[in-house]
Amino acid sequence: DGNLILNNINLTINDKDFIGISGKSGTGKSTLIDIIIGLLKPTKGKVFISENDLEKINLISWRENIGIVMQDNFFKNDTIARNIALGEIDINRDRIRNCLIQANAYQFVSKLPKGIDELIYDRGQRFSGGEKQKLALARALYNKPKILILDEPASGLDEVSELEFISTVKKLIGKMLIILISHKREIVSICDRVLIFDENKLKDYNH
Repeated sequence: DGNLILNNINLTINDKDFIGISGKSGTGKSTLIDIIIGLLKPTKGKVFISENDLEKINLISWRENIGIVMQDNFFKNDTIARNIALGEIDINRDRIRNCLIQANAYQFVSKLPKGIDELIYDRGQRFSGGEKQKLALARALYNKPKILILDEPASGLDEVSELEFISTVKKLIGKMLIILISHKREIVSICDRVLIFDENKLKDYNH
């Protein structure tokens, strides 16, 4: 309809930043992420990755550098191991355990009768919201991403699970670029830098 979602955005992000993105629905938070991933192309301007034009980069290779945890994550009817390893046939079990440990998920997974070979079932119904987010985080870490995108990861969690998840994320600071999206200002306040989207404009706060 010709309306601009993002307008005159000029943004530089470093490789180990811990960035929060906040703002009301429809102000451009998800649009910015879709542009970074390469799902959307800006109508004007360019996106550069280490001085390389994103339009000239192999998008499949680029996306292999990105791990994503959504508000509602998909799990297929298969084992925990295969869900985390993204369907790989030759699963690296030690790597899976390490990802579970980083995601603070190994404690509850190790208590299951079959451990990482336990079935998740569709949509992970057998697990709590907090447990599913930990499993999703472990999966996002499996390919050793350079960028970790957390899109409203704490929405729908109770206060205890929310605080535990955020505490887990904070332990990953400095290992990769982390982008944390939340409409809750108190969630993104833990970030070193906060981008607030308001009426298609961007306000950049460095702590």
